[in-house]
Amino acid sequence: MCYCDESEFKILSDIKSGSIPTGALIRDCCWKRICQVRGRHFNEVSDRTWRNICADRGTYKFGH
Repeated sequence: MCYCDESEFKILSDIKSGSIPTGALIRDCCWKRICQVRGRHFNEVSDRTWRNICADRGTYKFGH
């Protein structure tokens, strides 16, 4: 099962806690789903948490 098949509740919970699996940060299909969930719950995710998730994605996917 791909992470992007997880429930919206599970993905949102992972976003809020900053605990997105590394594999999900690397896969484009999962990143798209993560961004969709974050967009629907924009006010529930702190700016700092989202910045950290984006930085982690950059590190894991692109080595930056």
